Amino acid sequence: MYVASLIRAHIFGLPPDMIFSTRDLLHFGRRSAVDQTLYRLVKSGFIVRVARGLFIRDGSAILSTAEVAAAKAKAFGRKIISHGLDAAHAMGLVANGNSHPVFSTDGHSTSFQFGCVRIELKQICPRKMLLGESTVGLLIRGMWILGPSGIDAKMLRRTMARLRRSDHDQLMASARYMPAWIWQLFMFRR
Repeated sequence: MYVASLIRAHIFGLPPDMIFSTRDLLHFGRRSAVDQTLYRLVKSGFIVRVARGLFIRDGSAILSTAEVAAAKAKAFGRKIISHGLDAAHAMGLVANGNSHPVFSTDGHSTSFQFGCVRIELKQICPRKMLLGESTVGLLIRGMWILGPSGIDAKMLRRTMARLRRSDHDQLMASARYMPAWIWQLFMFRR
């Protein structure tokens, strides 16, 4: 009963639209007590199970797949960024991105169900994670996933024309994170 009271008080203290995980509550008691309390709160309609191990208070706003993926990754101490194919699409390198939600993570690859959608988290190397979600990061990750044969001169010219001066400076500063073949494409372009 004591564990249930602590968990309820904690949930009441959260902002209404905040996703929380089972792992966030484990310091209140044994795993079995936390699981039982969450089960009862879901059954009573006080909270809603978003995905395995993720919950939100009832009546909260509708969540996006990116929010759920970020919460799931955060529960395990990981971060997510957009997948390389989605980055390539965002930069205009390809016509379409992934057909279902796929994110890159610094943790192990996994997938989980969110409603009727399957969200995938795919592991990438730390070097790609360091590029982040900046314009330059999206460009490099997009080119990286397409590979040397997937990039043509016309595509590269069109994409480079869209970059600002500050992006060009960041591109040169990011040379250590990109493979040699991408660096050579940019150097040839100069």
